[in-house]
Amino acid sequence: MGQYFKISAPRLRRALGNGGKLRAMLFGGTAKALVHVLAVPIEPQPPSSSSSPDPTLVPTEPKYTPPAIDVVTSGPAKDPPTVVHSRPGKRQANDEAPSQRVKKLETTASRALDKGVKASFLLTFPSLPPELHELIFAHLDSIEDLICLSVTSRYFWVIGYKHIQQYYTSLLGRWAGHNIICIGDYVDAGDYPPHLFSAEEEQELNQMKVGFDGSCLDSSAGSDTSADAQPLTLYDLAIEPIGTIEEVVDLYQTSTRTLHSCMRRCRSSKRLSDFKHPELVMRNSTYFPPSQTWILRNLTTHEIVLPTAVALRPEYINGPFIRGLGFGEVVMARTCWTSDYGVAMSCGADICRGVWAGHRFDITTLSRHDEESKGEEWTDVSEDVSREIAHIWECEDGPDWREIIHNTISALEQGDDSNGCVLDD
Repeated sequence: MGQYFKISAPRLRRALGNGGKLRAMLFGGTAKALVHVLAVPIEPQPPSSSSSPDPTLVPTEPKYTPPAIDVVTSGPAKDPPTVVHSRPGKRQANDEAPSQRVKKLETTASRALDKGVKASFLLTFPSLPPELHELIFAHLDSIEDLICLSVTSRYFWVIGYKHIQQYYTSLLGRWAGHNIICIGDYVDAGDYPPHLFSAEEEQELNQMKVGFDGSCLDSSAGSDTSADAQPLTLYDLAIEPIGTIEEVVDLYQTSTRTLHSCMRRCRSSKRLSDFKHPELVMRNSTYFPPSQTWILRNLTTHEIVLPTAVALRPEYINGPFIRGLGFGEVVMARTCWTSDYGVAMSCGADICRGVWAGHRFDITTLSRHDEESKGEEWTDVSEDVSREIAHIWECEDGPDWREIIHNTISALEQGDDSNGCVLDD
């Protein structure tokens, strides 16, 4: 069958996708998912008044008119109303019994009171202090609740849209600053890249075993370890049930699906127009502006890689996303780790013990890096990385490897692949 690899954040016990053969992953686009989990988003600016919902669509005040009901208050007792009795006679079959009339009156009064409470809430809620509104928005866990409340008025739109943006920001760059490794399933127990774990952590991991069902067993804690239990390896941390799969978020699909969920809550088709705002449909360019220069950083070694050293053409660069060959391929190629060098690749055994295996990374803007790294020493390794990547691709695809990538990109551009990883917006 051959050796399988998975891209993993071992400390998080998370992995990308289902893995596969190293060459298929590296040359087939799997590595591009790394950009989505390593790129640190830039939170967009709050909406201006011009981007607020149309005032004709979203009222500034609730349109609900409270029903005219009497409110019972304490005070002097009043005389009961005069009851006029009709001429006594035989009760008809369709006449209501007194108890039924009383029950109907109680039900009507209860419904009217409920409407009055709702009306009172709708009139009181907007008049609360802004600080309370901020707290209420901050405590809404559901993105659908956030959106539905935000579109009720221009005032709530300004408050709520900020929280909507924060929600989508939280879905991005989840592996930034964490240790990354592309681990092979032939790795030996106890074979760890340097500096990934402390000596104490390695000792603890070496005492772990994996049961026949894949569950983790701690032999040092007196767990019932069966005879067929195997020592824990780094690969076990990347697969279920010990590890979990990290879902790569497609902003456009996720936000569109969320918007449709909100629209299904509408009881009236007239309210559907409240959700027709382009600001509620998110794209990569919303959080990763292509006007900025984005760089790959190795936070462990204080090294940076510029996009121009990786991209085959400048026009392939679109923020942190680079068509064809990008930052994801660089990280994957340099973080591979296995004890068995049989990977069916022509580039040699060096790729099996990556120089960056287990290091911490992020992808950020050059301006943000310059601001954060004042007084720190960083090394630009763009040329070294460019030569290494060229060597790997030439070994596998020959001297015309660049032309092969150009042709692949052209074919994708002509096809309907706007949501693919290669053509990130």
